Amino acid sequence: MKPVILFALATCGVWAEQPAPVKVLSHRPGLAFVRFVDPREDAFTTEVPKGWKTSGGLFRLASVDTRGAVESVSPEGDIRVSAGDADLPPFTIPNQVLAMAGFREGSWYSPGYGVRMMVRRYQPGVVFAEDYVRSKLAAKIACSGLTITAKASRADLTQSINALYAQFAAQGMNVREDAGEVWFSCTRNNQQWKGYYLAATQISEGSGGGVWNAEHILGYAAASDKIGIAEAAMLHLAGSMQVNPEWVKMQQGVTMATSQIVAKTNEQISSTVRKTFENKWKTEDEIFRRDANARRGVTDVLDPETGESWTVQNGSNHYWRKSGSDVIVGTQTYDSPGVGYEPLRDLR
Repeated sequence: MKPVILFALATCGVWAEQPAPVKVLSHRPGLAFVRFVDPREDAFTTEVPKGWKTSGGLFRLASVDTRGAVESVSPEGDIRVSAGDADLPPFTIPNQVLAMAGFREGSWYSPGYGVRMMVRRYQPGVVFAEDYVRSKLAAKIACSGLTITAKASRADLTQSINALYAQFAAQGMNVREDAGEVWFSCTRNNQQWKGYYLAATQISEGSGGGVWNAEHILGYAAASDKIGIAEAAMLHLAGSMQVNPEWVKMQQGVTMATSQIVAKTNEQISSTVRKTFENKWKTEDEIFRRDANARRGVTDVLDPETGESWTVQNGSNHYWRKSGSDVIVGTQTYDSPGVGYEPLRDLR
């Protein structure tokens, strides 16, 4: 019996030797967040960096045309994060009936109720995301020479979302979403900027034609030396987004059902995007480790949750922070050194 008890204790980590904390050479404060409440209809809340210029809300252009958007810009203007875009209208798919009535692609069509739709062919998420950063974002932030450095479809996001929309099939309407993401670089004021945007486009098709819109837009653009803080701000903005249940109750019919689905998909998207970035950081750590460890003797690490960063003595492949403290532990493998430790991003 005694050997069994000893083995159990050892495997639980009670007697296992824990990695020692690394030497912290400096600490830079991170982001503090404040609550942002939709000032227009109190439809949602989220959290944004304290001291940043934040604008947005729920824009109601017609009774059934509502567009939520939030934009937050750092005091220095070198970081911009956003979710949603109130300038993006709903779209209707070109067809023969519209063409015969003179509504060709690029024109505006109104089905009534004050709604204005642009006639435009459907674009899946990854195509829309690239078009968005090239045609809209680059001009807005005055960034030239934009280059798409990577892009990918996100079927892992659309599978769960489309399962939620399957309930509309009984009503004779086929609804689906396609998600995709792009990474890019550009030049602003002679400084290199980098960014990321995720888009999920939703299309609804029936016997009378089809309409679509950009259901989700999320991303950042920032000076290349501020990417870590930009990612932390974006992920916190998305992760803290909440739809006001009282506002949802005031909606009726399909609008109410759609609002509930949007709330659920926001949670799924923010959770999955976070996992994507965590995997990206893990891969980058491995690449940087091979190149920099032997030469520098120190490395900078960042908490992606708060934007805090530290300069520490290197010698480890991965770094972890004891939650709420300045205790940082290095490990050779991507295994947590214990309970309460969160992975840090290597900024080399």
